[in-house]
Amino acid sequence: MLVTIIAVIVALAIAVPLSVFLTNSRRNDADRKKVQSAGDEARAIIDKAISDAENKKREALLEAKEMIWKRRFATEGQRFRATREDFSRRKRRSTRSRTDWNGRNSPCHQGKIHCARSRKKLRSLVNSVHRNSNEFQA
Repeated sequence: MLVTIIAVIVALAIAVPLSVFLTNSRRNDADRKKVQSAGDEARAIIDKAISDAENKKREALLEAKEMIWKRRFATEGQRFRATREDFSRRKRRSTRSRTDWNGRNSPCHQGKIHCARSRKKLRSLVNSVHRNSNEFQA
């Protein structure tokens, strides 16, 4: 009987520390896995936040560029319209003056006076207007 008691005590002396060690190692592994999964989850949240912030930044930059382009085109459109109107106005004036001086209503035909000097002056003005209008088109 004494041998049985000693065998039980020796078995307990070996089994108890061994079971405590195995239990602690399993618990530590489970805790490490929880901490690691929490860390991975935190990294995923941070990465998502960073990518969302970059997307918002890109969208804000695109909106700003879009507004700049709209304003630029609006301004250039106004300039273009003003230039086109100015060109049309000058062209109308030049064609009107041409018909007046070359038509029957000219002072030369009415008074039968030779007005080569005034015609030459007018033609040089008309030519300068045409040159300026060609510069506006380019």
